[in-house]
Amino acid sequence: MHTISEATKSLAPGAMLGLLHLGPEDVFRVNADDLTDFYYTFQISRARALRNCIRVRFKPHEVSHLKCFESRFWDSEHVLISLNTLAMGDNLAVEIAQAAHAEVLRQYCGSMIPTEVLRYRFPVPRGDFIELLAIDDHVSLQRVNREAFKLRPELRDTQVFKASEVAYQRVGLIQQEKKRRRNCLQTTTLGCDFDGDRGIASAPRDRLSVLAALTMRVVGLGTCTPHLLSIILGCWVHALLFRRVLFSVLDAVFKDGQGRPKHEIFCLSRQSLNELQMISMLAPMAHSDLRVFHSPFLYTTDASPWGGAVCKAEVGSEVTKELWRHSKQKGFYTRLESPISCILSEKGIDHEGNQFGDPMQLSSAFKKFCTPISTLTEGFLYDSIELFRGTGNWSDAHAAMGLSVHDGIDTDGRRLRCMDLTSLAVFREVAALALRRVIREWHAGVPCLSYGTLRRPRVRSKNQPYGFNPLDPFTKLHNTLAQRTGIILVLAILGGSYISVEQPGSSCLFHMHIYLTLIRLGCIITRFCFCHFGSGFMKPSKWLHNKPWLVELESCCKCPNKGHHFVVQGTFTHSNIREFDSMCRPSCQAVYGREPVVGEAVSGFSGAYPLGLVTRMASGAMIAKRGGAGVIEPAARRATLQEFGLDPASGSAAASVLAETPYPERQWFEDPDWVGELCDSLVFKECFRYRFRRSGHINVNESRTYKSWNHG
Repeated sequence: MHTISEATKSLAPGAMLGLLHLGPEDVFRVNADDLTDFYYTFQISRARALRNCIRVRFKPHEVSHLKCFESRFWDSEHVLISLNTLAMGDNLAVEIAQAAHAEVLRQYCGSMIPTEVLRYRFPVPRGDFIELLAIDDHVSLQRVNREAFKLRPELRDTQVFKASEVAYQRVGLIQQEKKRRRNCLQTTTLGCDFDGDRGIASAPRDRLSVLAALTMRVVGLGTCTPHLLSIILGCWVHALLFRRVLFSVLDAVFKDGQGRPKHEIFCLSRQSLNELQMISMLAPMAHSDLRVFHSPFLYTTDASPWGGAVCKAEVGSEVTKELWRHSKQKGFYTRLESPISCILSEKGIDHEGNQFGDPMQLSSAFKKFCTPISTLTEGFLYDSIELFRGTGNWSDAHAAMGLSVHDGIDTDGRRLRCMDLTSLAVFREVAALALRRVIREWHAGVPCLSYGTLRRPRVRSKNQPYGFNPLDPFTKLHNTLAQRTGIILVLAILGGSYISVEQPGSSCLFHMHIYLTLIRLGCIITRFCFCHFGSGFMKPSKWLHNKPWLVELESCCKCPNKGHHFVVQGTFTHSNIREFDSMCRPSCQAVYGREPVVGEAVSGFSGAYPLGLVTRMASGAMIAKRGGAGVIEPAARRATLQEFGLDPASGSAAASVLAETPYPERQWFEDPDWVGELCDSLVFKECFRYRFRRSGHINVNESRTYKSWNHG
């Protein structure tokens, strides 16, 4: 089987908690969840289940008590047991499990944002909220003032874990109550004893003391096997990651036992015994102090085959604090350069150096980058607003995600309704909100009473979107609503906001000139089928928007009801309510938040958005607010322009986007350009230099110089 390794690169490393920093008056509060029987919640195909055989042959009578045992098995001489779920021994188990858990949190909780996740090869998150995920373990750290901690404020971590509890129930995952942690200062998680009050991170102290005692027992015996020695050293490696400078103690012990059978007993060298004894005595020092200060100096070390030197430049503690965030952690496997490569490096000749591993393939969730929205001094007062609110599922989902939702314009004691925009005063007030740039995200479900194909007699078409008789009062009313909505959204998008407009699949609204203008400004069409999100209606819907997080939700009908969905006509009765509920997955209550009542118009009920759809939209909006909105690919914009017969050069905004050549991504093993530019711009002063007693390999000498700086 082809092995994929994308999501596994985002596995949470407990040792990286030692890279975090706390101010004098701050603490870290911890929230954590552990999912029980996580691997056994996955549903797999029969073909995959047949691969998960336990490699033991059983007699029929030995397994006849199992529920899956069938009478026909009695005729078999032997039977095999297969696991009908994701097997932990599957070579894709970790990849699938990590990706699945991350997507649940991202799509339903608005979390797992790249700039908030602590992971290898990426800068330490700058904000006060840090998130870690390791298969079934979900952990967050929230930096908060010590006095504020006593008041138990609801911050970003509270919102994420409240949403995660609902999301786990939605997808059938089970939280383990014994390992549930909320607003704790001390905890042991991901192989780390973490004290958010004292600011200490280390390997579990009880296990570290046992490891030191076992190591001293080996020292006392003076003998060991290569296999046992590798186990002991492997345990020490994890512990020393919290205080990397202690690695300098170990050297000869890594060479002892090489070339011997793994279970052969041999005598350890005197140097190895000294190293093991010393590291056992230094075990209490193997922790990270999160309250350590940042040096105002930037140090550089270098070496040649004959000597080494250390220099420094004064840059200020804020600069070194930011540089520390970007320090490489577990970048890639390295080994000594070849002799020829070493000579070329010494002479300053560019060459192909030793690079190992494939270029890092990031998952789709981590490929996205921030697209900040420009704001005025007034800033965003609201995160979202919904014009033509209707049932309010869209607004309610955004509010439940922790976003600030505008309640609408109150002109007669009610929220903003579809007919309110016929009032010039209401239109001007809503347009003023767009001009002030105080709302981050806009959505409008323009009434489709005259724009769809089901209207009889039809009053407009794609070729005549303004109507066969624009002066007809009915047609004119809906033209006014559509045009005023379009003007508001044009003002919003020009002000840097996100916008979306929803219409049924057959609507001709988007052929009006004002909506073609939105397309020229970079908006695209994305289509959904409500049945894809559990509805009994097929309900094809198309959205005109500039929201990158909606693109991945595009869907078509692949449900069991294909070809015989519930028909949108008439009213609900006792019998067809039960029929509709049976066609919803898992139920009408779960899909829409309520059940229809007898006598309710089916067309009116079908206008509500499925909760699964709007929850994922709200999650994307939260991610966008936190700086991880992503971008819309030029191909998607080009396809929308072609669909409406528009030339990419007809709109300056669209043309500039489509013509822009993306800057090539830096290979993961290459240093960024700013490192060299920063060093060139600083004035360095020599701290010390010295000559080696004998020449050595350049990589070894560089390590010696680095150790000299640490001990100095």
